[in-house]
Amino acid sequence: MVSDSQTTTQGARTEDRAQLILIAAIALAFIILSIVVVFNSVLYTQTMSSSSSIETTSDAQLAELEMARGVRGIAQEVNLDSSHDNLSDVNNTLEKNSEAFTRQYQNATAERRPAIVDVSVVGVDTEATAISSEATGEVFNSSSRSHGEVGHFVLRLDEDFDGEVTIVANEDEDEVRIEGNSDFSITDVNDESCPVTPTEGTVVFDFSTGTIFGIEDEDHDCEIKLINPNESYESLHIDSDEEVDYELVARGGDPLGGGASGHPAAWTVDLEYTYDTSELSVDREFEVEVYGDRR
Repeated sequence: MVSDSQTTTQGARTEDRAQLILIAAIALAFIILSIVVVFNSVLYTQTMSSSSSIETTSDAQLAELEMARGVRGIAQEVNLDSSHDNLSDVNNTLEKNSEAFTRQYQNATAERRPAIVDVSVVGVDTEATAISSEATGEVFNSSSRSHGEVGHFVLRLDEDFDGEVTIVANEDEDEVRIEGNSDFSITDVNDESCPVTPTEGTVVFDFSTGTIFGIEDEDHDCEIKLINPNESYESLHIDSDEEVDYELVARGGDPLGGGASGHPAAWTVDLEYTYDTSELSVDREFEVEVYGDRR
């Protein structure tokens, strides 16, 4: 009988110990589960916060790039306005036209994201000279200048142009020859023949970008890009047996040469840029190259 009592007591103790172990295991499992939930919650919050910051920074950089491009385009148009007598006129026109662009951009931005953006023209940092003329011959000479960078060089010919015009860069280094007689026959910089058919109006040859506008097939094979934006030029010549119309913008305020008189233009412009949200604030001044889209 004593043996049976001891056996029963030992069995009860074993059962109690198993129940305690089971309860402890369940409690530990709940504790571990709680820790995992809390850790995942913190990690998720940190990840979302980090992602939000990265996205906000990217938005600010994109807005700056878009506004710089907008002002660059405006400055390129302003440079061709021959009514400007001095840099003050160029600055005033840039500021006025940029304000209109900024208002439109602010309205568009407000519809996409809660941000306040602003850009203002501080001033022209580097001067350029622009000409729009029909005078031929040597239209550009940098021998007396410390730089010979050309940002814009365009030739316009009427669709009924019946003659020959040759554009030469750096004294026979590169040239493009255009012959007109109902269609245009072009001898490009690779000395290859390239015929194009004009549409009604004026044909525009852009030697800075290599594009031709006003022709039936604008996806042409003509290589007319005379101007490399990473190079300096000593001279540019236009030789023609008929009257032609061209535009040229080059760095510096000295006379460009040739028989045309130039007017002041902008080569680089300083901008003041602001971007404000609840998470990020950017306020800085930076320089924009007016013909940086061609570099």
